[in-house]
Amino acid sequence: MKIIEIENLSFAYNSIPVLEDVSLAVEQGSFVGLVGPNGSGKTTLVKVILGLEKPYRGRLRIFGQDRSEFRLWSRIGYLPQSLTVFNPYFPSTVREIVALGLLSGKRFPRRLTRDDGKAIDRVLERFDIGGIRNARVGELSGGQQQRVLIARAFVHEPELLILDEPTASLDPESRGAFFETLSALRRDGTITIILVTHDIGDIGRYADHLLWIDRRLLFYGGFDEFCRSDRMTDLFGPNDWQQAEDAVVY
Repeated sequence: MKIIEIENLSFAYNSIPVLEDVSLAVEQGSFVGLVGPNGSGKTTLVKVILGLEKPYRGRLRIFGQDRSEFRLWSRIGYLPQSLTVFNPYFPSTVREIVALGLLSGKRFPRRLTRDDGKAIDRVLERFDIGGIRNARVGELSGGQQQRVLIARAFVHEPELLILDEPTASLDPESRGAFFETLSALRRDGTITIILVTHDIGDIGRYADHLLWIDRRLLFYGGFDEFCRSDRMTDLFGPNDWQQAEDAVVY
């Protein structure tokens, strides 16, 4: 099943092209690493997929429906880029922040059920923040806060999870644990992940597809295929695949 289908998609800000003729399909169960230089259109592509921006040309289908007709946004979890760090006096606890991921999809009056409570506890343990569930989120480290926000995006068990630079504030150990958690989430093949990142080394070890854009789609395929492709040579020079794996996108 194709979760996302994009055909000849273009987008511009104030008549300045940001995306040009992008075409691709994301299959169910895929883990796609979306990479590219600053200003390449990565975040814009995510916003178009989520309906936060409207393309001026092209076609986009989500779960088999035209994006203009798609309404079941609860099937998608999203963590945007560069969320503001919580004020140290912010009164909400970790558990309360994660619970917002369920409340946002409910009709008024918005109340949590017993099953909702169990879902919150499961995701707290899955992201290794169960031990701090009653801590004030503003008192946590940046890495801990990021795990809380990722747990909030995942608590309703979406079929498509889109994460924009989720590891930016994590230390190397936490980053590795985070990627291992993502790998565990998708072992049954039901969840599809799109992760925006500048770190091609990390994403190359975990994602099964590399999507490289710079306004246009430059490459979409397996990481090993990319490392041995002419496109890799164009971008990094005549180096071997290990050097490309260790590179960090500028």
